[in-house]
Amino acid sequence: MRLSLLCTISLLACVLPAQRTTDAKTLLLLVEGDAQRVSVTAAWRRDARFTAARDHGGPVAWIKLLDTDGQVFERVRLDLATFHLDAKNTNPVVFGDQVREPGIVRLVKIPDSLRTASLAIVRVIDGVERRVATVSRQQLDRAVTTTAAAQPTGAPVVKTHLSNGPTANRYDIVILADGYIAVDQARFYSDVTGWMSNLFGKEPFKSYKKFFNVHSVFNASNQRGADNPRLSPPKFVDTVYDAAYWTGGTERCLYIKNTSQAHRDAAFAPDVEGRIVVFVNDPKYGGCAGTFSVSYNGSSANEVQSHEFGHSFGGLADEYDYGRSGTYTGPEPSNANATADSTCAKWSLWKGYNGVGCFEGCRYYKKGLWRPKTNCLMRALGIQLCEICVEELTKDCYTNVNPIESPQPAASPVRVERGKPQVFSFSNLVPGSVRVRWLVDNQVKQTGGTSFTLQTTAMALGRHAVLVEVSDLSALVRKDKQKLVHTHTWTVDIIDPAPDLVITAISTPSGMAWQAGAQQSVTITTRNASSIAAPASVTTIHLGLSSTVSRKSYLLWFYDVPALGGGQSDTQTVKIQMPWCWMDGGTWYLGAFADGYAGVVEANENNNGRAVTPPRPRARYTGAGRHIEFMIPRAGATDGAYHHGRATWEARNGVAELLCITAPRYPLHWVVTIMSASDKAFAYDIWSQLSISAPLFWPVLGKTSGGGRLDPVLFVPGFVSSATLTSYTWTLWMTPSSQFIGFGDNTLQNELRK
Repeated sequence: MRLSLLCTISLLACVLPAQRTTDAKTLLLLVEGDAQRVSVTAAWRRDARFTAARDHGGPVAWIKLLDTDGQVFERVRLDLATFHLDAKNTNPVVFGDQVREPGIVRLVKIPDSLRTASLAIVRVIDGVERRVATVSRQQLDRAVTTTAAAQPTGAPVVKTHLSNGPTANRYDIVILADGYIAVDQARFYSDVTGWMSNLFGKEPFKSYKKFFNVHSVFNASNQRGADNPRLSPPKFVDTVYDAAYWTGGTERCLYIKNTSQAHRDAAFAPDVEGRIVVFVNDPKYGGCAGTFSVSYNGSSANEVQSHEFGHSFGGLADEYDYGRSGTYTGPEPSNANATADSTCAKWSLWKGYNGVGCFEGCRYYKKGLWRPKTNCLMRALGIQLCEICVEELTKDCYTNVNPIESPQPAASPVRVERGKPQVFSFSNLVPGSVRVRWLVDNQVKQTGGTSFTLQTTAMALGRHAVLVEVSDLSALVRKDKQKLVHTHTWTVDIIDPAPDLVITAISTPSGMAWQAGAQQSVTITTRNASSIAAPASVTTIHLGLSSTVSRKSYLLWFYDVPALGGGQSDTQTVKIQMPWCWMDGGTWYLGAFADGYAGVVEANENNNGRAVTPPRPRARYTGAGRHIEFMIPRAGATDGAYHHGRATWEARNGVAELLCITAPRYPLHWVVTIMSASDKAFAYDIWSQLSISAPLFWPVLGKTSGGGRLDPVLFVPGFVSSATLTSYTWTLWMTPSSQFIGFGDNTLQNELRK
């Protein structure tokens, strides 16, 4: 029998990789390579929501997110402005104190979407896209795992020096230390503090300070200082990022060589925006800017670092006029503070104000390029930034910050019963003069204020839009003022009065077990908080990673709730079972969700969940049993989904049943998963079913991992019958040498519907 079964299975088996069941909000990738080919060498998952990287201009590349059909559903700009991309030149190229690096090494954030099946990284060359990398979902997940596993035991020390708000809505400056030995940590912090005082004493950073967080990452070097290869004898020191003078042949250009390690260390910070500050513990004057803003830590270090930060953060040009001979004849510079137009139309709105005019000599040329003022920090140390530089940096402050913070209600659409008022609000981050307008369906209803009450009595049923528009009226910006205008829109559904199902109580016995496979009783009260009667509904029970439990959390069980009149409640005690197939690690909340299958139209769809606290750690299953359970993915799920009981499938065109099999004491064993029509005996009708033209089951052959886990996909073909059919999923087990040892310890019931 064993040989016959294996022969049959070999023809019919369909073993697919497991569905990915977690989805953080942001993936931070380290992309490394050259102009021809790049790869993702490290990856970190972040809880913060995704925000797009800043556009610094320069060479263009894109990271395209593709779904399972190969369709692009999102793309993120990959900033290559600090790389020269000349494959024949393996050395950095330096213009003044700006570095163009030879190889691509860049941190970039992408949305960590469940839809992502692969990434395509493309460069745009003369308007034509050229793919330089393809990264599969499996490779992305593997990069996250291997990056976490490779973290050193003596990890760098992370310190937050300035915390003004959530990383998702702030520009997070990350500062690294090079050439500081372990006992120099206090000196490094002193250098950081000194520069922060300098930077935030200058406009626009002074006015927009609350837009920034500042973190440092200290990784001690073995020796102090930086390389100076042209000393006699040459000086070489052992530092973590290998900082050196004479970068690109310019003595004062102090820059780091080990940019890959610097990026990896910067990723230890709570967040990083892609441009990173480095202080080098060396008294010799120097600094340069590219991907990194690098400065020595001597007497002029604060001014040097603020100058370099103007390059890396704002894309500002050097305004000094030495370094190049002849007259500039190239194209119009992309920098805000330099122009090849002798009329200086680029800053015409400022001409005549406080000395702003048209002064020849800029970007290393004495002729052919003009700057806005006679002097500026981008030309000489100890000088304030000119109005044009301040204007550009002010607009840059908004590239990672939305001044409309914490909009409420947080979820959209908002369901409102006609006749009831609804309050909308936000926190305003604009530091100075601001204009606020509230619009309903494109009509201005209120000017000013951080809250607005929508009166719905006279509104038509159906969908509407409430928009708040916030305009920063700062006098620091005259050109492109629209870049200081932000909006937030709520979709509002005006409905007739409706029921409102909520969970008012959920309790578990003290000392409730969180062991995989453990069973326990849970008492839950579902209440209709509205005066309008609610039809029968379903309450679902979940495990969540946070105290906010939703339909996206692990589904443990569900039960029916009868129709409830206005104000009525239903209390039931149900028995739940923890999943056998725990994923690795974690601390969990147990919670319930009223109207868990969204079958009732409610007045408020955002108040259904309730969690039990405190959270509890979980323990993996280590016993001798062989267990199978459903792992049912749902749209938008972030924590996956388990369902231990009945699953209903519409099998018109066939479905894929995602399973999880766990047996820690049966590693590398063969498992045959079969859907059968019998719940009594496996062989009841398997062979007769095999012979029909539209079988009710499809066998899967797979092998458990070294940890005793298998995640197969059981494909169920469509069938002709019009009736609802009940079938059962079984597992048959064999040793690594294919000797039959028995069936699984549990069976799953399925309802198949045409």
